[in-house]
Amino acid sequence: MEEKQTSALHKISRIISEFFSPLVSLFLFFVYKSVHEYSLKDSVTYFLPILLIIIIPIIIWLIWNVKTGRYTNMDVSNRVQRKTFYIFAAIAVIAYLLFHYIKYGSLDFLMLFILILPFFLTDK
Repeated sequence: MEEKQTSALHKISRIISEFFSPLVSLFLFFVYKSVHEYSLKDSVTYFLPILLIIIIPIIIWLIWNVKTGRYTNMDVSNRVQRKTFYIFAAIAVIAYLLFHYIKYGSLDFLMLFILILPFFLTDK
């Protein structure tokens, strides 16, 4: 009986963990920001490049690395494995920043902050 409760508790905790993962949270934030602050056309113009240049490539990278065994899970729980994830994510964000700068002639400071943030999260 207790084994089933632990299993159910484990499933619930996993759902909560995956829902509040940084990638899902970032996706939800940009969807909310796009819908809340922009018209439909402007939100598509704002969010689509983020989706295509950052979010989808990172999801593909994570799935590929988990399936090939390079990462133990989608959360990249192993700190050693996180370094390659951070490098890939940084490249994706830099690609978006270049796109944004070329298209609009200015930096997206929110994405610049997201680029800088992992450097403070890595082990020294």
